[in-house]
Amino acid sequence: MVVPNDTIGDMRNVALTTFLALLVGCAEVASIGPGDSDKQTENDGVSEDPAANYRALFIENNLEAKAACHAAGEFWVELRKGSARHYLCAAGDEYLMTRLMALGLYPANSQCGGACSTYAFRLISGSVDNSEQSFLDDDQKGNGYFLADVGYATSDLVAERDVEGEL
Repeated sequence: MVVPNDTIGDMRNVALTTFLALLVGCAEVASIGPGDSDKQTENDGVSEDPAANYRALFIENNLEAKAACHAAGEFWVELRKGSARHYLCAAGDEYLMTRLMALGLYPANSQCGGACSTYAFRLISGSVDNSEQSFLDDDQKGNGYFLADVGYATSDLVAERDVEGEL
């Protein structure tokens, strides 16, 4: 039996939507990003757009969410602040802070474009492209500090957030 490509794509979207609906139903989710609420269905709270479902801020390390994130071509990010942990997906072509603000973890406000330490994070594992920043010196960069307002994830990563006081 030959199945047309558009049918295969539709089947894949249905399968991914079903998988993500189960995922969001099982995972503890702190918030869905702004702009996704208009795509929510009235009956189950799960977006019909599969991309919107993995763009949640998880408060548990969920292997299914991590797999969905990777399937969407994004990186899995663990953010730490003291004993608190947040998990999310980050696109390699989007500033980390842009995603964090969209998810409601930080208030949407003006960013300093990498020229201040307001959004200083410290990398624990993984990698970040922070080539657009102009504030940190070589020693600080060598110790893993980066600025999330001009930082792009280049791999899965773990970072301590809000470390401005350490600089």
